[in-house]
Amino acid sequence: MCRSFIWTGQGIVSKKALLAWEKICMPKSAGGFNIMNIAIWNKAAICKIMKAQKTMMDAGFSHDDIINMNRCTVKQIYHRLRGTFEKVSWRKVVCHNGGCPRWNFVLTMTAHGRLYTKDRLQRWGIQVDQECILCNSEKETIQHLFFECSYAKTLWSKLLAWQGIGRPVQGWDDELKWAEKWAKRKTATAELYKMVLATAIYYVWRKRNGRILTTRQEDGRQFAN
Repeated sequence: MCRSFIWTGQGIVSKKALLAWEKICMPKSAGGFNIMNIAIWNKAAICKIMKAQKTMMDAGFSHDDIINMNRCTVKQIYHRLRGTFEKVSWRKVVCHNGGCPRWNFVLTMTAHGRLYTKDRLQRWGIQVDQECILCNSEKETIQHLFFECSYAKTLWSKLLAWQGIGRPVQGWDDELKWAEKWAKRKTATAELYKMVLATAIYYVWRKRNGRILTTRQEDGRQFAN
């Protein structure tokens, strides 16, 4: 129910999830959203109350730790049961990003390559026009949309110039690599860049969705007439 609510706002599954629930519950540094895994938390709470020896030892606690259970919190047990995760290379781009939550959400999904772009829909067997609706010249992919598309490229070029960054606009793979290096700097310009990147990604994605919705409405009116 929790995973369904994240994607649909309801407790009923109505569409394919962008990201696996296990990934969502991972820390932000590992590419997740640090949402609590209720199943693991309940297990941790039971361990605290019942001193479940097998589960505790599976989590890495020693016999002495189990005996001295009063020293452990449910949160500590939860983190041990959840295990360790490999950090993603772009963690500094999304972690502590000062942009709006919805901007950072779309940025994270883009970094994972999980947006509902037309090429992904086709791989799922959904027949859709593959042409980018913003430039009408290339096949729509994440690599193209951010920022090889002429519309997105113009926008991002102006935003780079506004920040005083003089470099050519690239496709998403190279843009993300550049952002990873830039985000390592502990400066105000680096923090601003992360927010502007999140804003640009969100705006382009929203513009793309708006164009598709408008086209569908126009097609519907033409059919009705």
